[in-house]
Amino acid sequence: GNVGQARGLIMAYEEEVGPSSLLSALDRDLARGKAIKSPRLSAREGAALAIYAPGAALAHQTRSDLAGVYFTLALALDPELHEARVLLAEAFERGGRPGSAREALRKVPRGSTAYAQARARMAWLAHDRDDEVRAREIAEEALAANPDRNLVAQLGDLYKALRDFETAETLFDRVVEEDARVGRADWRIFYARGAVRHDQGRWEAAEQDFLRALEISPEEPDVLNFLGYSWVDRGENLDEAFRMIQRAIAQRPDAGHIVDSLGWAYFRLGRYQEAIIHLERAVELEPDDPVLNDHLGDAYWMANRRREARFQWDRALSVGAEDALAGRLRQKLDSGLQAPTPVVPVADRP
Repeated sequence: GNVGQARGLIMAYEEEVGPSSLLSALDRDLARGKAIKSPRLSAREGAALAIYAPGAALAHQTRSDLAGVYFTLALALDPELHEARVLLAEAFERGGRPGSAREALRKVPRGSTAYAQARARMAWLAHDRDDEVRAREIAEEALAANPDRNLVAQLGDLYKALRDFETAETLFDRVVEEDARVGRADWRIFYARGAVRHDQGRWEAAEQDFLRALEISPEEPDVLNFLGYSWVDRGENLDEAFRMIQRAIAQRPDAGHIVDSLGWAYFRLGRYQEAIIHLERAVELEPDDPVLNDHLGDAYWMANRRREARFQWDRALSVGAEDALAGRLRQKLDSGLQAPTPVVPVADRP
């Protein structure tokens, strides 16, 4: 009966985790004074939830597929607990069993509150096996059947991965407009749309989205990192850009891609010895990331450490560089790196 506390919990969830269509509907009912009936659970349903809850917590704390044991037990007790099916599918994915993941997701019915999430995961599974046609088909079917706000956002990320930036931006626009109608602003959506606009070469529009994301949530490390690095790369707002990247690192000192940004920023300024210090640390943190190994190789080359440079480029190839990067790596292994032109700060340009 404590409506204020209930709505406060919903607000806290949306701020920390993100909007939930189910919780948003509950919040609207509470605001209208609608009587909310708590469901009476059977013993089996209660036991299933008691097993599901620690499994969900474990799944978000580890890359292991161990949590799948919890979800299997929960579903044996309550086959209608479809949220467990979605997390079971994710456990199967982590265990290298994509076929089992697809089978689990197919069992989530259209009317379930977990349906949107299940369809989004199925589309991603199709993308992961390079079946882009099927990924698009599932995405379009899901949007037609259930234009849930969270589904639209997830599929925006999918279309970005498919490099269909125009469709991705359209989907993120829909979410921004829907959020605005209910007085909500989600930094995650502005950040995602900004990344899409950046990939399209529309920097000014992207920059506005990143700034809006930071206005909503000023200390988000991914946004600080993306905007700070982009400013350095363009020779703009350099002092603020370095502060942003350093603030991001302070929050996530073990995130290799953020440490890499600081090293690459020094590289772009022609400060190769300083770049190497941070790029070596980034590769220590994420040794199997081809981009980070490539960056370190470039810094070694510019510091006249040619043998080490070729080792890093070869390493980048061996850990699964995508086609475009792989082509550049082979060219550098064949003929070396053409000396880049260091970024000149805007204020110092003639």
